[in-house]
Amino acid sequence: AAGTAKEAAQIIVNTADELIGWDCCHVRLFSSGQDRIVPILAYDEVNGHRLEIPAESLSQDPSPMTRHVMEHGAQLVNDDSPAEYRALLTPFGETGRHSVSRLFAPMRKGAIRLGIVSIQSYRTGAYTAEDLQLLQALADHCGGALERISFAESLRESEGRFRSLFESAPIGIALHDARGHYINTNHAYQEMLGYTEDELKHSGVKGITFPDDIKEGQQLFRELRAGQRNFYRREKRYLHRDGRVVWAESSASAVRDYYGELRFIVSMVDDITERKQA
Repeated sequence: AAGTAKEAAQIIVNTADELIGWDCCHVRLFSSGQDRIVPILAYDEVNGHRLEIPAESLSQDPSPMTRHVMEHGAQLVNDDSPAEYRALLTPFGETGRHSVSRLFAPMRKGAIRLGIVSIQSYRTGAYTAEDLQLLQALADHCGGALERISFAESLRESEGRFRSLFESAPIGIALHDARGHYINTNHAYQEMLGYTEDELKHSGVKGITFPDDIKEGQQLFRELRAGQRNFYRREKRYLHRDGRVVWAESSASAVRDYYGELRFIVSMVDDITERKQA
């Protein structure tokens, strides 16, 4: 159900609180390419009240413990743990008061480690090895959600960039479905031919193509749909709404799914009427 990384993190720490219990916690993503931490969520108990710590107040530098967990896996660290483990710890929240029982687990998707989740307690011996296994299971579940959310956000960003390019392009761009019907056309395409988008959808490509150029276009489309080609470019004539002929250089690219089936076609059309007349 989570739509953002913070929502996913909140669900995981709430579940960990119900099943294991904690006084403070944090969830952080790790960017290996930039070697930095992206704080998502953190809580600490201050004066008997659980408070959320603003993410912007947390360091983006990976702590020694974060690096250790990302490399070696989940860790249970108590105050009686070896000194070399305790030396890796970095306080957060109310730094004047240190937790004494700590669980750390990497959030994973397969072999990829996406970040870290930690729950901690001010009670001595609050956690066991079984609690660590449970937290790791929750962290792995969160890792799957984070990958899905990251993919969805990337897709939205890509769609946003494409939409911006689509609308602002100086040449005509049209999207067609696998049957060749219009899905969308940009303003330059509509202005070039004098039709609204709804009118273009109603008439179809055949209805605005010069009759002598229809046969070649149908053949090229059949080859795209059959997978015999993924791209073509040609000069063709369109019929403007006012009846005049518009010469254009038209290119079309096939976009296919994982199985090679045609999803849609992107066509780009540049008006070359003046060049032809010259």
